[in-house]
Amino acid sequence: MLQSFVSFALALALSASTVSAANVTLPVPLNATFKFDGNTSDLAQQFYARYAAGDTSPPLTHLAVPELVQTRIANADAMAFAELPGLLQRALLWDTGYVLDPLKKPVQVQTLGGRSMADIFVTKHELEDIALCTTQSCTDPTDHLAYKSFQCNGTQILPVTKCVASKFTQTSIHLSMWATGSDPNAVPEINILDHTWVDGNVTYSVYAIHTGNDAAYSECPKDNAYGAVVIPCRTVSTTKATIMAQMSSPKTSAWVDTWLAAFPTTTTTTTPTSGGTSSITGGAIAGITVGIVMVVGIIMLIIEEEPRLGLTGRPRR
Repeated sequence: MLQSFVSFALALALSASTVSAANVTLPVPLNATFKFDGNTSDLAQQFYARYAAGDTSPPLTHLAVPELVQTRIANADAMAFAELPGLLQRALLWDTGYVLDPLKKPVQVQTLGGRSMADIFVTKHELEDIALCTTQSCTDPTDHLAYKSFQCNGTQILPVTKCVASKFTQTSIHLSMWATGSDPNAVPEINILDHTWVDGNVTYSVYAIHTGNDAAYSECPKDNAYGAVVIPCRTVSTTKATIMAQMSSPKTSAWVDTWLAAFPTTTTTTTPTSGGTSSITGGAIAGITVGIVMVVGIIMLIIEEEPRLGLTGRPRR
């Protein structure tokens, strides 16, 4: 009888430790009002929404992690950048003000007035009614319209931009430097591209952040496919000092830090049988501890009650 109780207690303890180690909950509630409809630069929210949906992205393992990002990781007492989930890596980079160039190197983005990266999108109203640019419409798979810049030069678009990016090396490409529209279930693939061109005797230089592949300038995606969000930025090398004085590192989001803190530094122990190492999370340790306490408590109770209940078959007194 005693052996049966002990076996049951051990099974219960192991079950408790397994639940503690494997039970995953979202560290931050989803933003119920957020929609990735192609008219937003709140890309960290989209990364989190896809994380909540069970999507994954390959981790960025060979990245020169910017100091500002490392500082946020240290303040959150989180695991190393290379060990974080790929979606969290990308959200952290974006929220801190970094995008990847075509060589997958981080490029720093500063924002007008230090606003959040969630607030650098240029609206269709700003592009058409303030910059006086013309747009081209394309139809997406849901029969909704998405828009791309069409007739628009650097002199027109730069005054409505809300960001400036550091210099990087890339051959200029012929794509729209502003666009709306995106697959609401997509994981953004953020790249910054150089839109430098000569019109007459004037050279224009605009950087643009793209959230995915897009059709060539003046063309719509084939088969009414989704396009990508495209956000124009100034270039540090061609921006006047008076304008640069208005730019600074973006305001970061506390909720991203909470998400980051959900991946704390792990305790590494050596596994003698395999010669390797294994990481035991805090949840697993807590679960195992609770299980052990349960086992000890049940055994002590059985030992104390054994003479009175006659569990061993000895005569009752």
